[in-house]
Amino acid sequence: MAEPVGPDEARVFYARPQDFAAPDQAASLAALLSPDERARHARFRFPDDRQLYLVAHGLLRQSLGALLGSDPVDLRFQVGPHGKPRLAGPPEPPLQFNLSHTRGLVAWVVTLDCPAGIDVEDRRRMRDVEEVAADCLAPSELADVQARSGDDQRDRFLAYWTFKEAYLKARGAGLSLPLREFAIGIGQSAPATISFDGIADDPAVWQLAPLRLTDDHAGAVVIHARRPLAVKVLEVVGTPGPRP
Repeated sequence: MAEPVGPDEARVFYARPQDFAAPDQAASLAALLSPDERARHARFRFPDDRQLYLVAHGLLRQSLGALLGSDPVDLRFQVGPHGKPRLAGPPEPPLQFNLSHTRGLVAWVVTLDCPAGIDVEDRRRMRDVEEVAADCLAPSELADVQARSGDDQRDRFLAYWTFKEAYLKARGAGLSLPLREFAIGIGQSAPATISFDGIADDPAVWQLAPLRLTDDHAGAVVIHARRPLAVKVLEVVGTPGPRP
């Protein structure tokens, strides 16, 4: 059993899918999946997509099982009305989690009892920042992005985007909340903040933390907590293979 997640921490795990491509590692992860997960895994057309799904869901089960002292195969999940999964009981386990993946990276966050969301994005795939930003950023965020150029503009957009995605996932709201009706504040040294315009929520109960897990990826975690949580980041290491 792994060291339990404490009441004052959020534990972020991340891994590179290509590091788990060896046949024995892939087989071990596949053995942890449920029948539904194995069926979904088999439906992916492209090998990279299958590997990404396998590593994300296999390692998630592995880590949750270790934290709970349970067999990962026995874990069951329920899905909320907007698609957010959670551990199922009875009795309902206290751990909360959220999973994200993008090309070259999987990441998940685990807390003891605080809803949390995580988002990671591949910086190399971002194009046409201003066009996308105009559709999803609040006015203050959009002005900040438009005042920048090149890589700086892309990275600032991704900072806003990953925070917004992580907030929606923490709420379990999918895309049911309008993206332009809440805004992220990013300062030079102070922690990021969130504010609302038209959405009923309390900014004081949200903790936001950026994640830079690799040079090629942007990320963020957002936690609903009335107490400060320390965000601890851990890499799950496999057998390294060729990296793009």
